[in-house]
Amino acid sequence: MSGLGCVQAIAAVSQAVNRSVRINLNMQTNVTNELSAANELRGQPCPRKGAGERCRVPPRAEVAPGSAGGAGKAAVNAPQSKRWRAQRTAFDFAKRLECGGFSTAFSFRPSNNLWNEQVKWFSHRIALFTAIGLWLLPTTSSEAQSRRSSSKTTPPAITEATAPTTFAPVAENHPLAGVWNDPGFVRQLLGSYGFLADHEPRLTPEEQQFYRDKIVPLLREDPKKAIPELEARIKPDASALFDFTLGNIHFQAENLPDAVKCFEQATLKFANFRRAWKNLGLALLRDGKQDEAIMPLARSIALGEVDGRTYGLLAFAHLSAGRFVAAEAAYRQALLFEPDILDFQTGLLKCLVGQANYDGALALLEELLHKHAERDALWAIQANVFLQKNQPAKAAVNFEVLRRLGKITPEQLGTLGDIYMMEEARDLALTAYQESIEQDGWQRPARALRTADILVSRGAWDEAKSVFEKVREVSAGKLEAADEMKLMKLEAKVAMSTGAGETAILVLEKITGRNPLDGEALILAGDYFARIGELEKAEFRYDAAAKLSGFEADALVKQAQLLIKSAKYTQALEALKQAQKLKPRDHVQRFLDRVEQIALARRS
Repeated sequence: MSGLGCVQAIAAVSQAVNRSVRINLNMQTNVTNELSAANELRGQPCPRKGAGERCRVPPRAEVAPGSAGGAGKAAVNAPQSKRWRAQRTAFDFAKRLECGGFSTAFSFRPSNNLWNEQVKWFSHRIALFTAIGLWLLPTTSSEAQSRRSSSKTTPPAITEATAPTTFAPVAENHPLAGVWNDPGFVRQLLGSYGFLADHEPRLTPEEQQFYRDKIVPLLREDPKKAIPELEARIKPDASALFDFTLGNIHFQAENLPDAVKCFEQATLKFANFRRAWKNLGLALLRDGKQDEAIMPLARSIALGEVDGRTYGLLAFAHLSAGRFVAAEAAYRQALLFEPDILDFQTGLLKCLVGQANYDGALALLEELLHKHAERDALWAIQANVFLQKNQPAKAAVNFEVLRRLGKITPEQLGTLGDIYMMEEARDLALTAYQESIEQDGWQRPARALRTADILVSRGAWDEAKSVFEKVREVSAGKLEAADEMKLMKLEAKVAMSTGAGETAILVLEKITGRNPLDGEALILAGDYFARIGELEKAEFRYDAAAKLSGFEADALVKQAQLLIKSAKYTQALEALKQAQKLKPRDHVQRFLDRVEQIALARRS
């Protein structure tokens, strides 16, 4: 610091302190001083100087430091000139305070002694701290340059006191003003309130060196080689990062149980370990434990893992657990980040269908099919939604689209055939059924036999015969005994219904010969003999069926029909009552009521 500057600063400090002391000791006699100070500024004699002297503050450039009368002014460089001017300003400031200029300027009423003294006392304090601050400024260009370079390498930390108070503020009448302009939210945006908290465990210097020198090279070479090193290093007081790294190695090697244990241990050591929570959820999800994966995935999101993938996986876990509402919420969040991922969109679609929100599902399907018309899964889902809304004709259109695309499945072809049967379009139904059986390749025999049973029950004899042929063609050498029996009974029913009773009874006798306890075949055989008038043979077979579990009620009804033919109404009535007791049915009850009326009429 230059000599003159130091002297000036010290003089200013000394004058301010002395003046403050004098003010405090002479609080009651300062009115005259104030008036004198006011007169000084108007050019009147200064009471602190000799008569005839005027109070005058020298111009700032009158005297240059280090020279007499400004002789050495040209030798002062630019930074020194600025410093000299700053010091001179402090000197002027102190002189004005000494002469009372500032106190007079602040005085709004000269007679108010107390006010003016307080103002002057406060002004002196300002002068004191200003002088000290200026004295501490760098005095040479080298010192200033040093401080500037230091500020570049170590920038001052932004504290809560120095942080900005706004972040792209919105107008007060904006709907988000209450949230966006909130100081707490602003601090979160600026990152000065811990919005991005430390979610990773720290390593000691020794642990850092171990991880850098030992683990990283092994991870690059062969991750499995790092397992012994990490296992030896993992201790209760060791960093959770070691547990996490070991868990990742096990996860990569699909050793899921050990991976889960390591991730759990990492979260126990460091409760806010965001990556460990996320990978724990992923490992559980990968292991098929969707319900258990929900908590760690949700925890990672709560810790800041806010991205579409994590939300989507959490939604999948909820969906797999049957939590459609939670899954829908998570899928919608995922779509905010990843709006073009079709898996998330179809997942949301499944949630809507699961909640029976068919209108919402159809609206979403229309949007998806407009962009992805080649996606067969979307057409299939839309067809099922149409069926749920009792719109089979629209569902048939979707199934036909799948058929044209070559993406229709045997199950969908069977459903298409059922729709055509309900619409009495038997030829279209037969084509769909036959294509379904052929495409299935007898992988699911029950479906093919169900198709045949539907046609028989609907009285579609010709179509049923065509299906029988297709079944035997596709199932050549693959038909099991039980399926063979069922197919033979269906063929016998069709034969009896189409006037080929002799063929039917031969088939039925073959069935009962193989399995005398086949109640359905016994009843069918009884029907045949009852039709041709051989009532004793029919009664024998009905009676045998009535002794078999599951066929008692049907056999009793058949017996009642035989008794009615013989005009034995009372016995028939008893058989029907017994049948209703075993298996109540509306049509049997109506039959019983008519028989009872006839029996009463005959008694009367």
